Amino acid sequence: MKRGHFIPGTLPAVILAVILAVLLQGCRGGGLVFKGTHESQDATLLQKLSEKYPEMDFRCTGRTEGAVHDIEAGDGTIFPAWTAAKSKGEFQVLEYYLEEWLAAQGYYDSLVEYLEEQGYSFEYRDYNHYDRHFEFRLGPLDSGEELENAAKAISFAKEEFDGLRRDFEYSTGQSDIMLYFHGSFTIDGEEHFGMFHISMGENETWNLDYPFDDYEACLRDCIEKIGK
Repeated sequence: MKRGHFIPGTLPAVILAVILAVLLQGCRGGGLVFKGTHESQDATLLQKLSEKYPEMDFRCTGRTEGAVHDIEAGDGTIFPAWTAAKSKGEFQVLEYYLEEWLAAQGYYDSLVEYLEEQGYSFEYRDYNHYDRHFEFRLGPLDSGEELENAAKAISFAKEEFDGLRRDFEYSTGQSDIMLYFHGSFTIDGEEHFGMFHISMGENETWNLDYPFDDYEACLRDCIEKIGK
């Protein structure tokens, strides 16, 4: 194409491509990330965090990565946070405050030590801040003993969390806490995956016939569904 020549339809296509690129850049974790100036993002984040954790103070550190901002809580915990669009123009705050706080208390260190002592492995992934999870690698569950030991490993994670939970609730004013772990296991040599709740939020529903913290029943249910 010679410089200065205009090809019909080219400019609108370029503009459309730029708009699409901007939208895609803002799309993370299933929602459109709230845009605007850093100041407006900071103000929104701090407002939402203060509503969620009324007993804790927060400040923006000034460190950002795209729409993700580093926030420092009054207890010294630094964690990534951002806002994402909800329906009707509302915004929700997404953050890893609890997760980073647990790490600072040595929670994950204790969990890893226990898993390694029991012969299990784990995987801890962070996908660009937007999708982070700790995954149990439970190995084969082809016998009752293997299933029972795997359930004990998940129960250990809950017991350790329960020992810390009151401190977090007291310092933040937040008692509606949801925490869950992913897990992988094998049946007849085939790998499968599950999700194990360590804490259920007040507005969360379990919809099963056994308590959410009955991990042996949860694993048996997973195995039964695989068999079907």
